[in-house]
Order: sequence, then C-alpha cells, then structure tokens
Amino acid sequence: LESRGAGKFDCEWRPVGAFATITTREFLAPHLVRDAGIFFRVRAKNAGGWGDWSEPSDVVVPMTKPLLSCAEKMRRAATQGGVQTVVAAMRRAPSVVEVQKRGCKQIIAAATRHRGGIKRAKVAEDAATVALDAMDTFHADADLQADAILVLGWCFASSSSSSSSFRSSSDEALLQ
Repeated sequence: LESRGAGKFDCEWRPVGAFATITTREFLAPHLVRDAGIFFRVRAKNAGGWGDWSEPSDVVVPMTKPLLSCAEKMRRAATQGGVQTVVAAMRRAPSVVEVQKRGCKQIIAAATRHRGGIKRAKVAEDAATVALDAMDTFHADADLQADAILVLGWCFASSSSSSSSFRSSSDEALLQ
C-alpha cells in the first residue's frame, strides 16, 4: 500500500506505515493529517510475485471524530465504571491538571450522590491516594487543592466504618 498527497507538489508515492505486507481486507492507515487529501494505490502478491500497482484511488480526505473534552471523558468514566474508573483515569495522567481537577469533581459527585461517601474502603483509599498525589503535584492550584480536600473528606467519612489501617496510612500521608 502506498500513498501520496493530493497537493500540487505531492508527486512521490510512499509506503503507508512500516508494513511490508498487509494480509487483511481492511487496513487503518496511520498518521493521516485531518483535511489533507491523499491518494492510495495497492498491489497484490501471489505465487507469481508482485502484480502491478493499481490506479490511484479517488482523493480521500481524512476526518477525525470530534475530540471529547476532558470533562466529558471523566463524566463517561464515572458513568461507566464509577469512582474506580475515575481513579484509574487520574492515575494514567498524573501530570495533567485538568484530568486531576475533573477527576476530583467526579469523585465528589459520586460520593455526594451516595450520601454515605465512597462505600468500599479500597476504592476510598485509592481515591484518597490520587487526591493526595494531585495535591502534591499541583500545590499552587487552589481550585484543585480545594476539590482534593473535599475528596479526602469523603474518603475519611467513608472510612469511619473501615479499617483503622486506611485511616492511619492516609493520616501519615497528609502529615508528610
């Protein structure tokens, strides 16, 4: 599979990706540029060797799906998997302040909805850990600090019937 751009000066055919042979009927071409027209051509190989290149395809104009906002991604994570999924998303992007802020907001919303906080001690502990990590990473962000403190409050409220080891490990983390 080869491609070339549809622009005036794009006249050289180049292999698509690092694939020597494509063995399926469908192929997702990597690294396409949105709204930049491109032509493709293919050729087949059998026992007799490689065939000739096909005629170029009609111009293809790649379009991307609209990107979901961080807020929408976190809302979906909360809806689909609850606090555990939000915590996992926060752990995947520890250096992205928007993910941490939105994650805290979703944890607060879930804890508020359930009126008793976060029901499972392990989930509360994980939520407290990511909130503390976010506070440590983004210590100058007042909004994140405030939301993370609310998360910690819900986690401690939830842990009132949980093991004292959770409370003591979280207390120790707060003191550091």
